[in-house]
Amino acid sequence: MRPTDRPVPSRLAAALLAAVCGAPLGGCAYFTPTPTLMPERAEAQVNADLPVPQGFELARDRTWRHERSAYRRLRLTYARQDYLSKERVVEFIKTNYPRQGWEVKFVYGLEEPRLILHKGIEECRVTVTEHGGTAPFTEFVVEVEPRQTPDGALVAGEQKQATTSIPAAPTRETNTSTSPFPPDTAEPGSSK
Repeated sequence: MRPTDRPVPSRLAAALLAAVCGAPLGGCAYFTPTPTLMPERAEAQVNADLPVPQGFELARDRTWRHERSAYRRLRLTYARQDYLSKERVVEFIKTNYPRQGWEVKFVYGLEEPRLILHKGIEECRVTVTEHGGTAPFTEFVVEVEPRQTPDGALVAGEQKQATTSIPAAPTRETNTSTSPFPPDTAEPGSSK
């Protein structure tokens, strides 16, 4: 066989050789495991049952809260001064809020993911946004208030047992006292 008669390696073989030789030198970011977001320390959280991912800080100028013994209304705005995908924040909320007694009822929105959670008589709404540009940041807003029924009434809480008994109202059969009013003899449903 003459030196000029040697087979020329195909482009596919060259690409395969480059891929095999270059594999140990580097890797793609998509194949590295994404670290789990951990909750922020307790001192950095406003309420213990509303966990915050590490790296997020409370934006005090866009936050308010009103808490009473019977209910609370609050709007907490948290921001992280670097990019973090909104999907990771949503996953954090779906994982950590149920540990605090919240039940995820609904997740919707593609550009701005929104979650609705319930716990007892309270509703929690969370909105997650990413902001790009020269200084990208990620933000999420937590709103908590008493739940309302479709007609606007507040959802009743668990009934507490009365500590004292309420006496039964007297009926015609048990009422032996004389009344200054004549007895009602009209049939139910008829008009007088």
